[in-house]
This record gives sequence, structure tokens and C-alpha cells, in this order.
Amino acid sequence: MLYLRITTVLLFSFLALNMNAQWGQYEATWENEPGIMSVNLDVKKIAPVDELAFLLEITQAGEECDENGLIINAGLTTSEQTAVDVDSILSTAMYVEDVGRLLYRCQSKDYYYIQDSSVAYQVLEALYGLSLDFKIIEDKSWKVYEELIYPDDFLVQTMINKRIFNQLHEEAYNFEGKALLQHYASFSSEEDRHDYRRFLIQNNYKIGEMTISADEARSYVISFSRKDKLHLERLSNITLRLDQKAISLAGSYDGWGIEL
Repeated sequence: MLYLRITTVLLFSFLALNMNAQWGQYEATWENEPGIMSVNLDVKKIAPVDELAFLLEITQAGEECDENGLIINAGLTTSEQTAVDVDSILSTAMYVEDVGRLLYRCQSKDYYYIQDSSVAYQVLEALYGLSLDFKIIEDKSWKVYEELIYPDDFLVQTMINKRIFNQLHEEAYNFEGKALLQHYASFSSEEDRHDYRRFLIQNNYKIGEMTISADEARSYVISFSRKDKLHLERLSNITLRLDQKAISLAGSYDGWGIEL
């Protein structure tokens, strides 16, 4: 039997936009139009960065788009390369963080937090002139990243669970009926783990092993299981609740697995 387990530290895909950062991707609507957002997940840990008080937004129109208004084919490749070039050029002059890319309305929008707005204007106008549509605004609190680019808690869980669902589809898994899901969480104290265990029992989970790991920050580990329907939205609500409860106890919900 194959036991598939993916924990939250492994769940986000790496995109070619920035090989030094972990990126994820999700679908949503912006101004009632469907789109795809690629987001630099790593910078969430440090946002906002005091030195990066300005947001640079670069907009590129697509030559060819699909029925959902997403740039495709050569136009997508060209827009991606321009985004990489801008990041590389500005990084030679200042501190830059590439934080997101939105595809919608037959456009691409790339977002960077930058250190010096005047230098960025000079560099981009000298190199691109009127051929590049860009704007720079002051955003010391990183409001655009927090409210527009980074997904909400439910979307984060959906991104995580969809990755597992995709792997299950590759294994030709039968999604009909309920499946026994094995979950994991870890805590910094035995007392917090005990409180989480009580929460799990109240929600009809079967308690599995409780062990001590080598992780100094969260060494008190608990595994637990319950049969649930493998429906993406339903499961994302379940894992969101498990995650939020673990966080409230200064712990971490570490993902789920399933036996194949």
C-alpha cells in the first residue's frame, strides 16, 4: 500500500519567476474578472520591510489570450521575460523584492517592492521609455501585498489541498465516498498538545500516536484520524479549522495523508 502524505512545508509549487523564493499560485476574481495570481510566499514572513516603502506595478498587454482573458503562447513568455529583466536591472541599483504576478483581462501585472522610487523611474524610463506601462506608489505597510496579492487563510488551505488532490488524480484515486485521513500537528508544550487533543475528541477524531520529535520549537507531536469526504472546498474548511486551532495554542497543523 502507498501512503501519501504531504505536509504544509512541502506544498507550494516553485515557479520560474524567482528561483530563490517559494512561489504559489491560485485562481480568483478581481473586479469580477477571473484571473491567476502567482505570489511570493516567502516574503510574508518579513513583510512589511521598512527599506521597501514603494510598490512598482508593471502592466503588459497580451497579444493572444484565452476565453478567460489569460495571456497565452508567445505573449506570455515575452511578458515573463520582461518581468525577470526588470527585476534583474533594478536589483543592480537597489534592494528589490518581486512579490507577485497577476494574469487577467488579457494583461499581466507584476508587482515589486523597491527601495528608491526616483532611481526606479530614471532607470525604467531610460531603458524602456513609453514602451513599458508602469506606476510607482508609496506603500509602507505593504497593503497591496497583504490585501490584493497574498491569499486569505481559506485560499491558502485550498492551494495546499489542491496540490494533494492533483497527486491523487495522478494515482487514479476514487473520490467517491469517505476516506480515512491521517492528520498531524505539533506543539511547544505537552499542555498545549493536551488542549488540542481535547478539541479533536470533541470533533470526533480518533487520537493516534503522541510522540516527542527532535524539533526544539514544536517537539510535542500528535497524529489523529477521521473519515471525511474528499471534496476540495469541504476539506479546506476542515483543515483551516484544524490550522487555526493549532495556531491559537502556539502550535502547527502539519498536514494530512491518505493510504492508497
